[in-house]
Amino acid sequence: MVVLKLMQFYHQKINIIELQLQSLNKVGENMAEQEKDLRTIIYEQNEIIEKLTYDNRQLMLRLQELQHLEHISRYNIEKSREAFEVASHNAGRIIMKAVDFSYAFKEEIAVLLDYIDHNRHNPQNVLKVIDDFLERNKRIYAFSINDGERITELIKKEIINKIK
Repeated sequence: MVVLKLMQFYHQKINIIELQLQSLNKVGENMAEQEKDLRTIIYEQNEIIEKLTYDNRQLMLRLQELQHLEHISRYNIEKSREAFEVASHNAGRIIMKAVDFSYAFKEEIAVLLDYIDHNRHNPQNVLKVIDDFLERNKRIYAFSINDGERITELIKKEIINKIK
């Protein structure tokens, strides 16, 4: 009976050990699956890291391009501003000269008209004074209305040459 009890006891122990072995085998299988899953996850994470690294490099290159374009734009804006200031200054000078010229020309015409008015009785002198006036001012009358664009282009070129 003692032997039987001992046998039962060992048999129970053997069953427990077998269950523990089965459990350990399942744990081992689970660990192998988990290791496989972890390797897959690590591989996928490495692929993501490589893609992100590549994207980061591309973004850095694009950022450098944009910074270069910004630098060029700022330079061009500054040069445009300087050209505008020069053009504005030149336009002011041109306007002042045009106003001065207009007043001087108006004064010259007024003097001519006064002379004509005072010398009505001597048409030869009047014609001579008119011819002199026209000769002195022929550069004003040398342009036709259609020459406006050509004159404008000449003025633009002159201003641009002064800017350079």
